[in-house]
Amino acid sequence: MGNLAPLETPKCPGFQELAEIVEKRTNRFKCLRKFQNSKSLAFSYIDRLVLTEKAPKPTPKPDIHGKKVMLCVWWNSKGLVYFEVLDSGQTVTANLYQGQLDRVDQALRRQGVDMVSTKFLHDNARPHVAKIIQQKIEEMGWEVLPHPPYSPDLAPSDYHLFRSMHHSLAEKKFKNRDEVQIWVSNFFESQPVEFFKKDIHSLRERWRQVIDADGEYLLD
Repeated sequence: MGNLAPLETPKCPGFQELAEIVEKRTNRFKCLRKFQNSKSLAFSYIDRLVLTEKAPKPTPKPDIHGKKVMLCVWWNSKGLVYFEVLDSGQTVTANLYQGQLDRVDQALRRQGVDMVSTKFLHDNARPHVAKIIQQKIEEMGWEVLPHPPYSPDLAPSDYHLFRSMHHSLAEKKFKNRDEVQIWVSNFFESQPVEFFKKDIHSLRERWRQVIDADGEYLLD
């Protein structure tokens, strides 16, 4: 017995990653349970679309990537609400996001949307959860819907809007930001109302599917 030593916790690669996955799935499930009886979703937000002029090449060389721009877009079941294409290298900060929300609020009012019943979906990126943003949303009277972190399968912009844009962007090349902005505007104008309505309204069913599957991710 004197030669026996206590067992140690195995230090296998990937153990921490596995623990993080389990934690994310648990948090995701708890978040969705809070909103499983939701009746509707007014509009959804997603903050990033990266466009490049050409695909990466395996041999490193100067300027192999095109310049990247970020698309910020807000939409609802009736169509486009508002969008901005940021300059190359520009990122979303809390101050920038606050100004964007003001412009979104004005666009919704011009469209005759009832601001009291507005429900808002965005993720938990740092600019979105900043104190000034929380105060701004409270000031506007919007209800923020819960959204589990690391859940692109539950973000209509990810699983529907940007996926469709990705297919339409195949082989497209842009010389500058203005060309990108024109293309984005034409893309939204060419979509029928059903394009926006269908997948906004399907979100509640996707929530229910995840709840029924104990937090499993939806693969489609």
